[in-house]
Amino acid sequence: MSANCELEILLQKSNELLSRKELNLKIHHEESAVPPKKIITEKLSKLFQTKADNIIVYDITNCPGTHSSIGKVNIYSNLDDLKKVEKSYMVTRKTGEATLRKPRRTRKDERKKAYKRFGTVKRAMKKAERKNK
Repeated sequence: MSANCELEILLQKSNELLSRKELNLKIHHEESAVPPKKIITEKLSKLFQTKADNIIVYDITNCPGTHSSIGKVNIYSNLDDLKKVEKSYMVTRKTGEATLRKPRRTRKDERKKAYKRFGTVKRAMKKAERKNK
C-alpha cells in the first residue's frame, strides 16, 4: 500500500526511568496516503534492530498539502517494560492477550470493606482508650 515512505527522526530522547526511547518522526509519503502504523513499525524495527512488538506508534497527524505526516513513537527495551507503562488497551492491541479486570461492583465492594475495617478498628481503639481513662 504505502511502502514507499521515508522516515525522518526529528527528535530522539532516551528515557532511562521507563527504559524506552521516545521519538518524534516526520513521515514523507509522496503521492500516497498516510502509511499504516504496521509499516512504520516494521521500518523502525529494522532501523533500531528491535522486535516490532516493543514499538508503539501513536499520534500520527497529517500535514495538509505537504505529503508528510508527523508522529510519535515509543521504543521499549523489552515487552515487560511496555506492559508496565502503556495503557491496557494498547498492550492488548500489541500482544493480543486481554487484561482481566474485576467487575466494577466487585472493586467497589472490596473498597467499602477496607473502609469499614479501618473504621471498626479505629472505633474499637477509641472505646478502649475511653475505658482506660
